[in-house]
Amino acid sequence: MRFFVEFMRVVGEVGTLPGTIYGGSLEIDGSNLDLIPLPFSSVGSCNLRLSILDGSDFYITGKNMQVISEGDFRFVEHNDFSAN
Repeated sequence: MRFFVEFMRVVGEVGTLPGTIYGGSLEIDGSNLDLIPLPFSSVGSCNLRLSILDGSDFYITGKNMQVISEGDFRFVEHNDFSAN
């Protein structure tokens, strides 16, 4: 994935990129998103926390975020949303 953020500020140790993301969170205009649809675009303020497989954790804050997929699709897991 590629993240584009205007007025971007990075806090923390970014580490080696490109890297494998194994955790994180995204907040847009104060609302947490559990899933990010791709492609994704928002004109509000954003707070993105990423944890990279090399052990680095960092935060990106800014506005007007875009997220696009890059490369070939790779199946990760099946989710059955019909069950309670």
